[in-house]
Amino acid sequence: MSHLPSFSRRRLIQGGGVAAAAAALSSVTSRVPGTAQPVERRMPLSFNADGRFRIVQFNDTQDGPLTDRRTIEFMGRVLDEQKPDFALINGDVINGDPTTDLEVSQAINNVFMPLESRGIPWAVTFGNHDEDSTEEHGTHAFEPQMVEFVRQYKHNLNPSDADGL
Repeated sequence: MSHLPSFSRRRLIQGGGVAAAAAALSSVTSRVPGTAQPVERRMPLSFNADGRFRIVQFNDTQDGPLTDRRTIEFMGRVLDEQKPDFALINGDVINGDPTTDLEVSQAINNVFMPLESRGIPWAVTFGNHDEDSTEEHGTHAFEPQMVEFVRQYKHNLNPSDADGL
């Protein structure tokens, strides 16, 4: 009988976050918006002078177009205190409240502005609730459309859906 290592829930979540970050941080070929030209998109990440690389992870913000200001304030405090080199947002970013594609964009924008305004490189993985507004309200914001939307942000490092990821 072999001995299997035991994993705590915290260790499992940390490992999952690191695996998701590693997948999001690889060098990929993508397309410049508005063109058909593929370009290599280098990931501008590196270790600090002290040999460390700090990742902050946020999960399940699940807000609509009127994101709770406490969520944004909390994210800001964590980012200012931790000063991460990279941030990973794990779905569910939004809930089923948006009734239009514009409201989906607003809800997504609200969650990512604390990262963008601080110039922190980031990526997102979507969850099972991020497409709820497509069923409940008939929006057209499926995951591929959300990926293309977030890739327009200056500090987003998500590969394009066209990359097959």
